[in-house]
Amino acid sequence: MRLLTNAPALLLASSAILCAPAWGMYKCVVDGKTSFQETPCAGAQAQTKLKEQYAPPVATAAPSPTALSDQEKLATAERERLRRDAEYALRDANAAVSNHRAACDREQQYILGDKVRSNNNLAGAVRDQSISAEAQAAATRCDTRARELLAQVESARKRCDQLGCR
Repeated sequence: MRLLTNAPALLLASSAILCAPAWGMYKCVVDGKTSFQETPCAGAQAQTKLKEQYAPPVATAAPSPTALSDQEKLATAERERLRRDAEYALRDANAAVSNHRAACDREQQYILGDKVRSNNNLAGAVRDQSISAEAQAAATRCDTRARELLAQVESARKRCDQLGCR
């Protein structure tokens, strides 16, 4: 019980002993007498080195191999993220072109559907001409937007090729 009350002192003393540097220890036999000392024996008949002198390892400023591998892992993950983003951008650009073309086709069918209902007279001819002009304007708008979307596809394809997409 008394040992537990002195536990901090005992812990401190044992820590001091364990943390003390280990110096060289020599066993010397001089004229049949054995002695122990920290320095090599002078004129001894027998000398035994009992302990090596302890030298703590020298800290180096070079990064550890695990730190480099962590940096490499981060760089690899970043490249993979960029590649995946490029693939998604290319996929989305191609989908935008397809969706745009489908929307343009639907618009043309809607506009030209009115032409069927035109009468075969002067009013019908004027109406047909108006419908044709509207269809032509819609086709021009669609073509302009399609060119913009195709330029985005080409840009996304180049970026993807640079990053090594599948």
